[in-house]
Amino acid sequence: PPKELTIKFDPTAEVEIKILNFNGLGFEDRINCEIFPVEKTNNYGGFSYLLPDSKGIITASPMSPGKYKIKIQIRSSRYSYIPLVEETSDIESGKNQFDLELPDLYTITVNVNDENTKNTMVYISKETKPKSYTNIANVEVKNGKAVFDIPPGEFSVIYKGKSKKFSVPAETNIS
Repeated sequence: PPKELTIKFDPTAEVEIKILNFNGLGFEDRINCEIFPVEKTNNYGGFSYLLPDSKGIITASPMSPGKYKIKIQIRSSRYSYIPLVEETSDIESGKNQFDLELPDLYTITVNVNDENTKNTMVYISKETKPKSYTNIANVEVKNGKAVFDIPPGEFSVIYKGKSKKFSVPAETNIS
């Protein structure tokens, strides 16, 4: 007779993230979430571009239990997302619930003072390590201006190879 083989799966995990200050933000339609394992394994289980429901709740399942990075971000342009909240959490089998609050956002206007702005972009970068910058947003220049919504912090604005550091909320109009 054939031998019997039993395959057993570990219990899966489900994540529910509630954005506490979601309603009334004015940019609810630009928020999404990514959840990825801190260490790559065979039990990958990552999710990209999860959208919150009308109450600000994001769900992800099924997932393998483990340590995950949860990132809530806002879309600044077609392919550009600014991180708002990043947290590393242990996800256990069963239901996992998290309450997160988004930081205040500030509208930044960059005045480029340049007549030749056709198809040009302004980039916002953030220093992630000493002298190491990560581009976090890019917006097309329209009518000599680029407008961003970003959280508080220290940033650099880059336009046509020139860079200028600024701080939010101290500076919201940059020339």
